[in-house]
Amino acid sequence: MDGTAKEKGIVKVIFYAPVREGGEPVSALSRLAAPGLEFNVTNDGATESETFISLVPGNKNRFLVGANGGGYNAWVTNNGGQTFTKAPMPSTLDSPGEVAAEPGVLCCDPMSVADTAGNIWYGGLSVANGSGNPSRIVVNRIAPGLTTFQPQTVGLRQRTAGTQDKPMMTIDNAPGSGAFGRLYVIWDEPSGGGINIVMSQCDTRPGGVLNAANCDNADNWTAPVSVTPSTGSYIYADVAVGPDGRVYAVWWDYSTANAIRGDVCAPPTNCATAAGWGTPQTIATLDATGGLPVPFACPILAQPGGRASTSPQVDVDRSIGPQNGRVYVTWSDLRTGSGATRCASSTTPASTHLTWDSFVASAASALPGSANPSSNVGTRLLTDGEGGGAANSDDWFAWLAVDQTTGQAWGTSTPPVTMPRATRRTSTYERSLPPGAATRSVR
Repeated sequence: MDGTAKEKGIVKVIFYAPVREGGEPVSALSRLAAPGLEFNVTNDGATESETFISLVPGNKNRFLVGANGGGYNAWVTNNGGQTFTKAPMPSTLDSPGEVAAEPGVLCCDPMSVADTAGNIWYGGLSVANGSGNPSRIVVNRIAPGLTTFQPQTVGLRQRTAGTQDKPMMTIDNAPGSGAFGRLYVIWDEPSGGGINIVMSQCDTRPGGVLNAANCDNADNWTAPVSVTPSTGSYIYADVAVGPDGRVYAVWWDYSTANAIRGDVCAPPTNCATAAGWGTPQTIATLDATGGLPVPFACPILAQPGGRASTSPQVDVDRSIGPQNGRVYVTWSDLRTGSGATRCASSTTPASTHLTWDSFVASAASALPGSANPSSNVGTRLLTDGEGGGAANSDDWFAWLAVDQTTGQAWGTSTPPVTMPRATRRTSTYERSLPPGAATRSVR
């Protein structure tokens, strides 16, 4: 042998593990995290609608899902959605100035928020049920780590008879704000054949010390204060807080004003008084085909029940990023010229009707917009045919959220799937929104 090597062929070696491993199990968390996969949170036989979700800031494992239907309940997870616990909301109410509990009939319109300590508040409205038991906006709390509500639900003060309606809520989670920990609830108050947009507030950190139980007492909530200066035709109010404690409110004015409107309460003024609010501004004017405002009830092929709506939403960037303080507003509007006819409460849905578009606009530390049409003020969240969507689609019920860790804003809209408008099947699309509100990355 001279030490050289010569090729003699190829040897194939196969190693087998002693035990063959199976695939990774699909957890509820992975289902929730993957777009397009469904997970049955409520897991019951009830018909549910008007869902709502709130995540504890800084803790992606703890969040709440709420919905109408099958009683007034919420579903809470402490393990990122792998399991949910059903939490029935007590119908006995702690009402302002009353010693005995007030019987309540809880109805609908879920809303919720969470604080950085792990408290989650959930609420909606109650309907009148006999003498001394008026309609109220109601709120209850689930303490950190728990999945059950407090024994009594708080019934907020009301100034008028009739059903107090369409509540939304937020909390000041900005440590640098002078109102850190303050809860705000905004809703429709019926008044003399019209509506006031009103708001009540409560401090979960009175004197700067965390005491979330302070707002378990109805007497610690302020009396409703009018955000709108006069009674009118208003609905779908929403509220958000900026990093400096500035409170932003938006709503739909479906009178001849026919607009998305809003107002601001800036610190150090007291938002619990009418003097704390300025003059409402117009964010965008809405379609006025035929010289008429957008119909309050709008039956369309994908939503024949007539609940398609403009439904504005507001949120504010409270992150430490460069867009800190930026205010985002979403809404929907009929597109002028997109059809030959127009929906109305008395019409049957038709393929010739004008279609809905959803919009977003933003501004630095101020409500965006001007008294101009939606298409001039905002950017469409979704264009027809985009992302495989229908060539002529209705996009309505826009929604909005800002990731307060990264400052990234996200918008969602409800359009029909990739089928004709007549198909009563919809999807929810979401997309990231850069500060200029030009859309990108549809999912």
